[in-house]
Parts: sequence; C-alpha cells; structure tokens
Amino acid sequence: MFYKGGAPSQNFKNIFTNIARARAFLSDKLPRKMLVQINLKTLKFADPKFIASIPPAERAADVLFSVEAKSGQDGYIFIYLEGGSSRQTRLVLCLWEYQLCILDAYMKKTPPNLPLIIPFIFAYGSAEWTGPRSIGDIFGVSDAELSEYIKATVKKQMS
Repeated sequence: MFYKGGAPSQNFKNIFTNIARARAFLSDKLPRKMLVQINLKTLKFADPKFIASIPPAERAADVLFSVEAKSGQDGYIFIYLEGGSSRQTRLVLCLWEYQLCILDAYMKKTPPNLPLIIPFIFAYGSAEWTGPRSIGDIFGVSDAELSEYIKATVKKQMS
C-alpha cells in the first residue's frame, strides 16, 4: 500500500503519533478490500521488537500498529516513511523481510495462527514511485500467481 504525501516529518508526526489521526488516515487511504478485514477501532501502537535483529541502518518500520482482524486473528500495520530513494526494489524486499520477522516473532509466542500484516509506504518528495509495488512485481509474476505457487508448494511439503 502506497501513499504520496507532502512535507514528510510534519505530516508523519501529525498523523502517526496520534491514534485517532492514524485511524482516520488509514480509514481514508487503505483500500476497501483491506478495511473490511480489520477493525480500526482496535488500532494501537505496537512494540517493534521483532526488528531487533536487523541493523538500525536497515530498519524501515517507522511505526508499527496492532489491529484486530474481523476474522478474529491478530493483525499488524506497519508504516514506512520513504523519501523516493533509488533503492525501490530493495525497499520491497525489506518490507517482505519485516513481514517475515513479524511472523517469526509472532509464531514464537502465539503458534500456530499467523497474523494479518499490512505494510504501508508513506512516500514523500517530488519523484513518483516507479519501482515494484509488490513482491510479485520483483519476480515478474502477478501476486495471484505467486500466491498460488506458495500455496501449492506448502501443500506439497505438508503431504
């Protein structure tokens, strides 16, 4: 999920240091198909301890929220502040890595159910985002194709 904003530090600070503002922002900017899966009334700040093993210079999760999914499972939304870097492909890989770190930490304390995770890039600057928008884009396949491949692989390994 991507959002193009204005002055980074002021917008970011005004929106994401206040739960009510963050809730309103996410309610306005998240796609409907994501909003129907979560209960934004349960949005709260979460401790991003899961990234402790990632060197500080490489950390991208600027804000981490927990949220309940309407299915009853736990969920997380993490917000990344992006200044239009030339490392756009690396950024998508970093977001994937953070999701894996969240899953790993979560599985250690709450197996076997996995949480819903929504990454959100808060982009600023004059340049438009030209890089990949998903992990599937990096590999040149649709997210649906990648999802089917992963499901088939997991099913094969579990049988």
